[in-house]
Amino acid sequence: MPELMNVQLRPLALGEMLDHSFNLYRRNFVLFFGVSMLPALLILIVSLAVDVVGAFLGNTIPGRTPLPGRNGLPDFSSLMIVYLVIGAFAGVMAYYVGIAFSQAAGTRALSSVYLGNKVTITSAFSNIGRIFGRVLGIIGLVALLGIVPMLVFLGMGVGTFLMRNSLSTVSIVALVVFAVFGLAGSLVLAIFISLRYAVAVPTCVIENRAIGDSLRRSSFLMRGNYVNAFVIFLLVGLISMVIGWIFQMPIQIAVLLLFRNSTWLGNLLVHLSQFISTALVAPFQIIAISLLYYDERIRKEAFDIQFMMRESGMASGATQSSAAIIG
Repeated sequence: MPELMNVQLRPLALGEMLDHSFNLYRRNFVLFFGVSMLPALLILIVSLAVDVVGAFLGNTIPGRTPLPGRNGLPDFSSLMIVYLVIGAFAGVMAYYVGIAFSQAAGTRALSSVYLGNKVTITSAFSNIGRIFGRVLGIIGLVALLGIVPMLVFLGMGVGTFLMRNSLSTVSIVALVVFAVFGLAGSLVLAIFISLRYAVAVPTCVIENRAIGDSLRRSSFLMRGNYVNAFVIFLLVGLISMVIGWIFQMPIQIAVLLLFRNSTWLGNLLVHLSQFISTALVAPFQIIAISLLYYDERIRKEAFDIQFMMRESGMASGATQSSAAIIG
């Protein structure tokens, strides 16, 4: 039976879960930072590529001759619109693809460490393609369910502002009030959705389930225990802010003071600081949410007993089947 190196299989209080998350991250820093660094590197490369294209279209590359336009001035208006759209799409796709890789490999790494199995950065990413599409689908679907309602009411508010000259005062007030309350309600809905499906990715990765099954199972596991997930997400947000201030604020100040005439160097330093802060923060959320997944299985399905029986060879076929995939 493998040694449970860091955490005992038992229900954990919220404080214990957070403490174990920090300890697991600290004891396996190279592993988890390495797993998060590779996807963050993808985001960095795409961000730099978008900057290169923007610099080319904006004619900021030293020594480049401006293309003629009206009145002898460079005319990149059409190209810049295309660039902004494609750049935004590439940035969003790189972010979600990177997050999907990071969460899939990070969850697999945490599962191995938690259950006492050996794991490396390479083994965490091995055969990740079999589940990557499902993980990306879960992350994208949850994001859409939370964002689309907010965009609808936000668009209603923007539309009201743009059409304010053709609407009566009563109509403007009614539409603004409706949009504000709708936006507030959709924000609450987005938070609820993120909590309900908080452990959908660990379910998909560890139990090798389809997207729909993972979402339904996450809803079952999280039922009646949204507080822990809310605190984890809130804490991750606070840590992200602190790490961002530590790594990004000094760089941004230095760019404003020392590199204002060197756009390339300034952008590079900013992107590098974002890369470091992202790679540092991401593992904590992955570890904490994965521990939350195991904790809910222990509470609702006696996973700790199933695991012990399975490892000792005492589990029946039905019990082994219910224990699902654990590594």
